[in-house]
Amino acid sequence: PDVKLYVTEPRGSVIPFDVISFPAKLVSEILAQEYGIGTRAGSFCTYELIRKIKRISLEEDARIAEEVDRGITANIPSVVRASFSIYNRPKDVKRFVNAINQILVHGFQHYSENYTMYAQTGDWSPKSLS
Repeated sequence: PDVKLYVTEPRGSVIPFDVISFPAKLVSEILAQEYGIGTRAGSFCTYELIRKIKRISLEEDARIAEEVDRGITANIPSVVRASFSIYNRPKDVKRFVNAINQILVHGFQHYSENYTMYAQTGDWSPKSLS
């Protein structure tokens, strides 16, 4: 219940998802920094689709567009995208699922104390690197 998948049935190796109550860019950064798992976070050249699945209203979309015109990209709606390929093994999938579960166990508060968000872009990095 704490992870929202944006696929209704398996159709390929790309899994777009959200960890509820976490920004997508933070989840992607945690997976990379703490678990060595590469994912991407963003709209992936499918802004209209992401806007619809995230239920972004036309008014909110207009506000986001105005921000982008001023160089602020932090509020562009995004999801995390995990991709699996022929070289991945079942143990890789288990490691990924375990990492997501650990993120949920630690909670947003834990990570917000250990990562810094850049207000203009919405990107996150470990405080030790910022």
